[in-house]
Amino acid sequence: MDVRVGGTRLVGMEVQTPDGPARMWFTGEYREIVERRRLVYTESMSDEDGNVLSPADVGMPEGIRRRRSPSSSIRSTVSPGW
Repeated sequence: MDVRVGGTRLVGMEVQTPDGPARMWFTGEYREIVERRRLVYTESMSDEDGNVLSPADVGMPEGIRRRRSPSSSIRSTVSPGW
Protein backbone atom coordinates (compact mmCIF):
# COMPACT_ATOMS: atom_id res chain seq x y z
CA MET A 1 0.00 0.00 0.00
CA ASP A 2 1.36 3.39 -1.05
CA VAL A 3 -0.59 5.61 1.36
CA ARG A 4 -0.31 9.06 -0.21
CA VAL A 5 -2.63 11.02 -2.47
CA GLY A 6 -2.37 9.32 -5.86
CA GLY A 7 -0.81 6.21 -4.32
CA THR A 8 -2.30 2.81 -5.01
CA ARG A 9 -3.24 -0.24 -3.01
CA LEU A 10 -3.49 -3.92 -3.81
CA VAL A 11 -5.06 -6.12 -1.15
CA GLY A 12 -5.44 -9.89 -1.29
CA MET A 13 -7.86 -11.81 0.90
CA GLU A 14 -8.34 -15.53 1.33
CA VAL A 15 -11.41 -17.12 2.88
CA GLN A 16 -12.14 -20.74 3.60
CA THR A 17 -15.20 -22.13 1.84
CA PRO A 18 -16.71 -25.63 1.83
CA ASP A 19 -14.99 -26.10 -1.54
CA GLY A 20 -11.59 -24.95 -0.24
CA PRO A 21 -9.87 -21.58 -0.08
CA ALA A 22 -11.10 -18.71 -2.26
CA ARG A 23 -8.86 -15.74 -3.04
CA MET A 24 -10.05 -12.22 -3.82
CA TRP A 25 -8.06 -9.16 -4.86
CA PHE A 26 -8.95 -5.47 -4.57
CA THR A 27 -7.15 -2.42 -5.94
CA GLY A 28 -7.67 1.27 -5.49
CA GLU A 29 -6.18 4.74 -5.36
CA TYR A 30 -5.91 7.08 -2.39
CA ARG A 31 -7.77 10.32 -3.14
CA GLU A 32 -7.66 12.28 0.14
CA ILE A 33 -5.67 11.85 3.33
CA VAL A 34 -6.10 13.90 6.47
CA GLU A 35 -4.02 12.22 9.15
CA ARG A 36 -6.09 10.65 11.93
CA ARG A 37 -9.27 12.16 10.47
CA ARG A 38 -10.10 11.11 6.93
CA LEU A 39 -9.06 8.53 4.35
CA VAL A 40 -10.75 8.55 0.96
CA TYR A 41 -9.91 5.89 -1.61
CA THR A 42 -11.40 3.99 -4.51
CA GLU A 43 -11.81 0.24 -4.45
CA SER A 44 -12.39 -2.22 -7.28
CA MET A 45 -12.17 -5.96 -7.54
CA SER A 46 -9.03 -6.92 -9.41
CA ASP A 47 -6.79 -9.78 -10.34
CA GLU A 48 -3.57 -10.46 -8.43
CA ASP A 49 -1.69 -8.02 -10.70
CA GLY A 50 -4.04 -5.12 -9.88
CA ASN A 51 -5.94 -5.18 -13.18
CA VAL A 52 -9.50 -4.00 -12.49
CA LEU A 53 -12.19 -6.61 -13.16
CA SER A 54 -15.68 -5.80 -14.40
CA PRO A 55 -18.72 -7.01 -12.45
CA ALA A 56 -19.28 -9.62 -15.20
CA ASP A 57 -15.71 -10.90 -14.71
CA VAL A 58 -16.62 -11.90 -11.14
CA GLY A 59 -20.13 -13.19 -11.86
CA MET A 60 -22.13 -10.06 -11.00
CA PRO A 61 -24.63 -8.29 -13.25
CA GLU A 62 -23.28 -5.19 -15.01
CA GLY A 63 -24.23 -1.82 -13.57
CA ILE A 64 -23.98 -2.72 -9.89
CA ARG A 65 -22.06 -0.09 -7.98
CA ARG A 66 -22.07 0.65 -4.32
CA ARG A 67 -20.96 3.70 -2.41
CA ARG A 68 -20.86 3.56 1.36
CA SER A 69 -19.85 5.91 4.07
CA PRO A 70 -20.16 5.20 7.77
CA SER A 71 -23.21 6.55 9.52
CA SER A 72 -22.58 9.13 12.22
CA SER A 73 -23.13 6.47 14.90
CA ILE A 74 -20.48 4.21 13.37
CA ARG A 75 -18.14 7.14 12.78
CA SER A 76 -18.28 8.06 16.48
CA THR A 77 -17.14 4.56 17.54
CA VAL A 78 -14.05 4.44 15.32
CA SER A 79 -10.91 5.21 17.26
CA PRO A 80 -8.65 8.05 16.08
CA GLY A 81 -6.09 6.83 13.61
CA TRP A 82 -8.21 3.99 12.26
